[in-house]
Amino acid sequence: MANHVRYTIDFQQINKAALTKLAEICSRVREPEGYGDQWFGDMFVDGKEGSPTYEDTNHVNWAYENVGSKWCVLESMEIGETWAQIAGYAGWNQPEEGTQWLMEQLAEVDESLIGSLIYDDEMPNFFGVNVYDGGEPYYMRQWDEEELAELVAEEKEEDDDEDEILWEVMRDHQQGAAREVIEDLKADREAFTSD
Repeated sequence: MANHVRYTIDFQQINKAALTKLAEICSRVREPEGYGDQWFGDMFVDGKEGSPTYEDTNHVNWAYENVGSKWCVLESMEIGETWAQIAGYAGWNQPEEGTQWLMEQLAEVDESLIGSLIYDDEMPNFFGVNVYDGGEPYYMRQWDEEELAELVAEEKEEDDDEDEILWEVMRDHQQGAAREVIEDLKADREAFTSD
């Protein structure tokens, strides 16, 4: 069974207002005390009526329901002038619900937002790619270990060790799928606006 799932949330197309809002959302994340981790769920705590508390976001049931995994740690949050990226690892599942929430928050100020969630299990038992069109899922695909074995078999040269090329094949496939879907999304948008 999977335990740690590595994930990266990228914002490939994001405007200044959404970058500002993302910076505000990320500022809610508490610094760990002593030895500890920063929690994805902290981003939900805005102090408004109905907002969860930091104590709420530390419960497994809350995390499953709102983030999508039993726990979810942030390792990095980077915000550039035209891009942003959040990365970390989660327990048992990718933070799909949390990513969806984040995309919805940012789409309120950037309807042309394009983002992605790329993730893989440590075994790897599964890996996947989600692409978001504003606050809505545009593409969601998860591959299992059998499909990964087929991809490795297709790429394997005679002298290659399958275990050594497995991660490279998986990551190349993820990045290629995300790039292709994002190009398709941009083309769909152009076709829609030119009609």
